[in-house]
Amino acid sequence: MTLRPYSSSPLRALLQVGADVAVVVWSWFWVRFAMAVDDAVRSVGDVGYRVQGGAAGIKDGLDGAADQAGQVPLVGDTFGKPFTAAGGAAQTIADAGRDLGDRVTGLALPLALVVALAPVLSVVLLWLPARYRFARRAGETAALAAMPGGQSLLALRALATRPVHDIARISPDAVEAWRRDDADVVARLAALEQRRAGVRPRPVRASPAALGGTSGA
Repeated sequence: MTLRPYSSSPLRALLQVGADVAVVVWSWFWVRFAMAVDDAVRSVGDVGYRVQGGAAGIKDGLDGAADQAGQVPLVGDTFGKPFTAAGGAAQTIADAGRDLGDRVTGLALPLALVVALAPVLSVVLLWLPARYRFARRAGETAALAAMPGGQSLLALRALATRPVHDIARISPDAVEAWRRDDADVVARLAALEQRRAGVRPRPVRASPAALGGTSGA
């Protein structure tokens, strides 16, 4: 059995193609939006890393100043303490910047996945099963129509599932015609079922009785 994803009816196939394209565009939009969210969140994380780099540079400068002050005889330790304390504060700021960068950057990918997957899956989980059911049903119907006796089985399915008014348009006594294996009625009922499944029906051949009546006229 081969899957048939599109209907043989041009209008129905056009609607299916339109729906498929809409799902692809919808998914592409949300993936691109999620990538933009990822970039935005990472840019916030970069601010933290820049704070870390600036504070680390200040600390290095203060440590150098503390070393220079420490070389002053007698009062070097006293002069160096303020620079050392300021360097410690700068290190605290650098650690906070690094922590901010790590935390925000770690949130970038999970947040982007949530932004993309929530709207995409909400559509795809409805669209994909419906498309698969159609493709499978169309493939099964086409395969059944090509099997010996398949037309009769499709006609029986039509009798069981199609509205009464559709059956009555084919024959006022379609069930009895099917039991007699009336080729014309069976073919028309089978065609009704094939069209519902999106499969192009085989040409309907008139029954021998109908042909005899035509030639006699």
